[in-house]
Amino acid sequence: MGEGSCPGQPFYTDLVAVPLTSEVSWEDRLNIEGKFHRTAPGSHLAIIQLGDSEVDADSLLSATRKIVSTFAVRLYAYNRHLSYCASCQKTFLGILAKCPSCGSVDMLSCSSRVSARHLPSSLWDSARRTAVVERVSYALAR
Repeated sequence: MGEGSCPGQPFYTDLVAVPLTSEVSWEDRLNIEGKFHRTAPGSHLAIIQLGDSEVDADSLLSATRKIVSTFAVRLYAYNRHLSYCASCQKTFLGILAKCPSCGSVDMLSCSSRVSARHLPSSLWDSARRTAVVERVSYALAR
């Protein structure tokens, strides 16, 4: 963990070795990230962007086992883009402009991991919005 400008208050960096927009397999991404993790004194977060469709539990478990046994990443997180409709109180996968359940556009909010934290789309500047939307996503299959 780096200490940056906060001595005594360590934190994980949210930098990635492979840009999240790079077209590489998730295995290649984690192989490269693992090499970077070994050179960092603490570590940083490796983000695995999942696609906007359901992933069955067995596929997720299989990928997690592979990550733990094969790659040298010390900290990783699966990420999802989510949309929440306050009108019908339902959550959906993806960054949506309209609620697929009730059709609302005014009551819909989106969120995704921006750096190491999830942030609502209302706090994304144009650069963050572009970075989030252009990420390469993965469909994990057994």
